[in-house]
Amino acid sequence: MSTKTDSITHKENNAEFKPFKGFFKRLIFAFIIGVAFITPGLSGGVIAAAAGIYEPSVNAIVTIHKNFRKSFFYLLPIGIGAVSGVLIFSRILEQIIQSYETTLIFIFLGLVIGSIPAFIKEANSEGFKKIYAIPTVLTFALVMVIEKILSQPAFHNAAAELTLPMFIVCGIIMSLGIIIPGISSSFILMAMGIYNGLLSTINSWVDNVFSFIKGGFKGFGAFLASFDWASIFALGLSFAIT
Repeated sequence: MSTKTDSITHKENNAEFKPFKGFFKRLIFAFIIGVAFITPGLSGGVIAAAAGIYEPSVNAIVTIHKNFRKSFFYLLPIGIGAVSGVLIFSRILEQIIQSYETTLIFIFLGLVIGSIPAFIKEANSEGFKKIYAIPTVLTFALVMVIEKILSQPAFHNAAAELTLPMFIVCGIIMSLGIIIPGISSSFILMAMGIYNGLLSTINSWVDNVFSFIKGGFKGFGAFLASFDWASIFALGLSFAIT
């Protein structure tokens, strides 16, 4: 019991956030996270973990009802930077991806591989156990199966129509990439065949964007609560699954 209490206390100390210290640093890193958020092959969660603002941000969100002012001012530059990164880079990316889609995917893949060491370091912050290899392998196999399903022409034809429910699904998928490091939501949307349409929608600011945001908030709240619990009681296991 004492060991579990010490572990939780240790995590809380590591995740301590200071609202005014490093304001511009968080703003810049959040902009990069926003770019990663909208870029296939990149994970905003991995960038946040590598920048050292992932756990403090989670802590700020889950404790915002206890200390609103402190949490708000810590998250403010992160919100501004991330939204700016998405809006600015989505327009640039839409133009580039039409001509260099395959080349960009390999570039993004290289960026993800380069971020793996920082991700592993974060995952092993409380020690590594061999049993973590099992969920890692199982999750990898599951992703391969999902990718096989998503690559079927029938699925692409069904997903190509960006209806209102589909935009809500997009928002939920994108929120997953924020909460869980290692997952590239944009890459999933590209595999579903709806990424380019989503980029166009963001850039044109049509009404469907609000449905996307609605789905994002719903998924964000659900995934955040689950992953925050898992990161406290089984940090290494939760990272192994991702």
